[in-house]
Amino acid sequence: ALFGWVAIAILAFLSYAFAHDPRDGLWTRAHRLEQLPLVLAARYIALAALGIGILLVGSLPLLALFFLVATGLGATDAVIYHRAGGTVWPHAAAAAAGAGAFCVTLVAISLGS
Repeated sequence: ALFGWVAIAILAFLSYAFAHDPRDGLWTRAHRLEQLPLVLAARYIALAALGIGILLVGSLPLLALFFLVATGLGATDAVIYHRAGGTVWPHAAAAAAGAGAFCVTLVAISLGS
């Protein structure tokens, strides 16, 4: 469990660095702006693998958490693109789909499925 908390602390630090000043978050040669599309693709693959793992384990509470996190990601992207004057609807639609899946999963949990 200790390593999990260490990983969360590192993620929190990196999140702050990128949110505070995106260029500041690129302070090492390990982070390069031009590689961002590939990094994002890898993150989506990792999220899909996590979702598959949760489905294979069959844990509805973890599945609900997964959909809640997906809702947050879509909503955050929608806000970011709205502020930048970009296209919002695909991100808002992803957030809505995540919220719907979250609600359906909560219903399944409450029904004891």
